[in-house]
Amino acid sequence: LNKCCNVLTVGLGVTITVYVAQVFVAALGGAGWSGALISSCSVFSTGKQLSCYLLLMIPFVFCKALGSSFFSKIYSYLLAIACIIYSVLNGYTVYAILAAGAASLFLAVRGRRIFRPFALCFGVPVGGLYFAAVPISFGDMGFYGTLSGWIAAFKAGASNFVTGTGMSAQSVALAFAGDSHSMYLQTFVECGAAGFILLVLAVCFALQRVYANLSEVGSANRNVTAAAGASALVGLLIGLGTNLWADKDTCFIF
Repeated sequence: LNKCCNVLTVGLGVTITVYVAQVFVAALGGAGWSGALISSCSVFSTGKQLSCYLLLMIPFVFCKALGSSFFSKIYSYLLAIACIIYSVLNGYTVYAILAAGAASLFLAVRGRRIFRPFALCFGVPVGGLYFAAVPISFGDMGFYGTLSGWIAAFKAGASNFVTGTGMSAQSVALAFAGDSHSMYLQTFVECGAAGFILLVLAVCFALQRVYANLSEVGSANRNVTAAAGASALVGLLIGLGTNLWADKDTCFIF
């Protein structure tokens, strides 16, 4: 598990290096620094995917920074701040809030404390966004488009409510057109109510076991477990408004 965590953080370093190189090339090419920051998205095809990847990686960076040098801790906080700023610049304010939540979740679960992590790592950034009058939106999805996708997914799954439609042409069209706007509803369409209930039970059981075992493992494994749990929780929250099953670039890291 520690080796997996190391590989993830090394991959993150490569991703950030590619992004910085793209920003400099775009800025020197005449795009300007502000335009270069927004137009660059490293190895991903969109800025939304890069934001999603960064906030999923934040808990692992905090995991490796604990017990390390002072500069490693500063780097982890700078990464969270950079993800928040990048998400806001691209119009994904919800992702910026989730980035603050990802760091808070890891610190809260790892130390089994709630007030201080959420007050400092969540309350301060979100309060800053509020006082800066940053509008909260769903980026390019929009509330109307998201709601329409949910309704379309319910209609698609109603034809076979219990067992689902399977990987039919209808479900594939929903997945890759992004109309379902939810990995849970996409599961409901393909696997029906039975599959959806099994998914929810499996997720709840896994998270319960992660939390219950935190007090029984060594400190190093506890950090990795807390990071994996926090990252998974953030991914599950993203899945409420995005069909992550169709986003292979983000899912592939796991």
